[in-house]
Amino acid sequence: MTRRARGLLVCLCAIWATGLAWGADPEPSATPAPASSPSPSPSASASPTPIPFDANVALDADLQMDFRSETLATFALANAGNGFRWLSTAHDAAENTRPGLTLFQIPVYDAVVRFAQGRVQEMDVSLYNRGDSGTLARDRFDALVQSCVKALTDFTKIQPADAGKNASEAVRTNAQVWQTDKARFLLESSSSRDPETGTYRAEFVRLTITAPEKPKSMMEESLASMGVSTAPKFAGASHVKTQPNGDVLIADIPMVDQGDKGYCVVASAERVLRYYGNKVDENELAQIANSSAKKGTSSTAMLDSLKVISDKLHVKTRTLEEFDEQRFESMFDDYDRAASRGQRAKPLDRKVKTFDELLAQINPDILLEVRTKNPSDMDRFFRTVQTQINQGIPPLWSVMMGLFPKGTDPDEFGGHMRLIIGYNLKTNEVLFSDSWGYGHELSRMPLPKAWTITTDLYSIEPLQ
Repeated sequence: MTRRARGLLVCLCAIWATGLAWGADPEPSATPAPASSPSPSPSASASPTPIPFDANVALDADLQMDFRSETLATFALANAGNGFRWLSTAHDAAENTRPGLTLFQIPVYDAVVRFAQGRVQEMDVSLYNRGDSGTLARDRFDALVQSCVKALTDFTKIQPADAGKNASEAVRTNAQVWQTDKARFLLESSSSRDPETGTYRAEFVRLTITAPEKPKSMMEESLASMGVSTAPKFAGASHVKTQPNGDVLIADIPMVDQGDKGYCVVASAERVLRYYGNKVDENELAQIANSSAKKGTSSTAMLDSLKVISDKLHVKTRTLEEFDEQRFESMFDDYDRAASRGQRAKPLDRKVKTFDELLAQINPDILLEVRTKNPSDMDRFFRTVQTQINQGIPPLWSVMMGLFPKGTDPDEFGGHMRLIIGYNLKTNEVLFSDSWGYGHELSRMPLPKAWTITTDLYSIEPLQ
């Protein structure tokens, strides 16, 4: 049963590698807002067979490894059958969302291991996040943090140190660190005030494990205290590759699987920011953008929130294409006129409660005809895409999903955000990627169809 058929249930699957099993509606309006209910990820058409979940799995043994030298091969061997699956065909990250997953007998909602040059680079463990776990009362949240602190202190046999402030953090966290000769354990927790009610809101508890940090020089310490990055400047054009078939693609964009949450906007933003070298995750960005796991994140709210912290993250945001309410109404008026000619389709009922219901009424061929009748807007859109891609900057692409499914199965109707990662002038195609994990790294769509489903186009760009 696919995720499309199961709604919000998670379709967990495995990848076989080296012979080992690895594996609420918006307010009603005349024209419902398009980006308020992004769809959860469907299963990849090429998803491997799921691992049978017949026993709980603990991650405790993984914390014993030497993060200075652990290889991908030895990690895979130690975790055969434990529920890890590749996030993409690049094999640069593996994720585990297996039911019953624990660490120190504490439930784990998600564990991601990232690799670089055949070695384990980082392990991120989500011990609580609002999107997957729902709300958590303050006393239970505090008790969870204390349990984690005690477990890590017992495990490392050293007392934690205050991790201090990190200038690159997207949100303010309470952070403690334990460093051994084999690894550095960073425990971060965050809470906020609900912007609607003003009440306490637990956000996330996460553990990040990396190789031990080397002592910083006096200059590095000084620059870090001033929030000055010592990382090399991002060279976007160096990531652009031209293939023999005419594809012009941005390589090295990390994959994120948004899971069963309506987090397509924050997952897409996380991918872009990680591509630029910012270590953020969708739960941090969801806190900033006030995301709802059920309703998703408004793309405009997400971009407004990113603008607030753009200096901290060393990025800037730009709107490249935007559909306001007036533009939507004009498009739907044109659609109704075209549909009425020869009684090809019924006029749209614009008083439905959700954008999904509105999209379900649309005849995609008629909308395609309407939006491409005057190709100047479409051509401008394609030129913008080419300019962004040539600079190594993947645009965030807000679309009306469900009109032109990318696979053999129908997509759910709704507002959705993707990344445009390339183009092909020979075939006149837009190349894109959904934040749905393995099998969704690269898809393609003819330009007329891509323009027809476009609502907004944004960029998150590194500061030079």
